[in-house]
Amino acid sequence: MATSTGSDNAVTFDGSTWRGPRLLEQYVGELVSLSCPAAGSCVALTDLGMATILRDGRWSSLTAVDEQPGPPYPGMMASVSCTSARFCVAVDAEGNAEAYEGRSWTRPSTIDGDYR
Repeated sequence: MATSTGSDNAVTFDGSTWRGPRLLEQYVGELVSLSCPAAGSCVALTDLGMATILRDGRWSSLTAVDEQPGPPYPGMMASVSCTSARFCVAVDAEGNAEAYEGRSWTRPSTIDGDYR
């Protein structure tokens, strides 16, 4: 399990001990959503459209969920939800969804055309 401390840090809980806070990345937005489908497996999402993945006790470097985010603000990611370590969906503020399939994020797909 992991949780945001309101900026670029996360704390983790392994079932008996809390660890952290630990800097995930600096100056790449604030963590806005976190999903942990299993112990030791999490995805953290920043408001600037970047994601980091917890695997084997280590957070990955941040990667862009959407390589070309549009207005009103780059990324404007809202939430991420994972059903397993190999499947997550993130939604943004423009009515788009991006899926993580264990290795990379798909291109944005419009799921709410009226949202724009």
